[in-house]
Amino acid sequence: MKIRVLAIALLTPVLSTLFPPSSPANGLNQRLQQAICGQNWRQGVDVLQEMKRLAPQRAVQLTAYQARLQVLADRNIFITDWSCASGELPSAEAPVAAPTSQVFTIPIVRRVGNIPVVEVTFDGKTFPMMFDTGASTTFILPSMARAIQPEIKGRGMATVADGRNVPTIVAEVASLQVGDLSLNNVIVTFSEDADELSLDGVGLLGQNVYGSYDIAIKENVIELTARSGAGPGSN
Repeated sequence: MKIRVLAIALLTPVLSTLFPPSSPANGLNQRLQQAICGQNWRQGVDVLQEMKRLAPQRAVQLTAYQARLQVLADRNIFITDWSCASGELPSAEAPVAAPTSQVFTIPIVRRVGNIPVVEVTFDGKTFPMMFDTGASTTFILPSMARAIQPEIKGRGMATVADGRNVPTIVAEVASLQVGDLSLNNVIVTFSEDADELSLDGVGLLGQNVYGSYDIAIKENVIELTARSGAGPGSN
């Protein structure tokens, strides 16, 4: 079978023309290179999205690269003997070898009622969230929703930390990162009437973020281990 190679076309030199070494935005080049060399395709997609905002005149070219990374992310491609120095992306049709370990580490910053609190970044803005294994969906506070401005999808009901069922707004954030786990297009819910003081000023990180992983809650960190068939950034 003929193997189709998705060429990166010497991506780093091309992007250096967008953000030269003297540019304050040059850090995006480094982040993209780290993401590609680490085969963290979803992170690469997120970095390219930032690049498009800074260089809209090159949006077509950047979107093409972004689409190639998205295919690799959607298919959970991980090649153990691939080298990013080749200047080419691995084939989305090549045989995939599972990495020796897919463990994502999340630092615990404190606890509320013995429930770990972690820092979660939604669309570039970071907030404390309880890692509540009893919550099926991620629940953010009204103040968080105002800061993030997620895309509204509809309405529903949710059970909050004190056990009450409250009407909620269902929305979507473009990106979510907790520890070294990154996801795209994540559903969140919030209630405009939620009492933030009663919720200790933190939201709930639900199973829609980590439900496909085995969870080990330790003293200072939470470890998520990908199950068979689940890869980095799986929903």
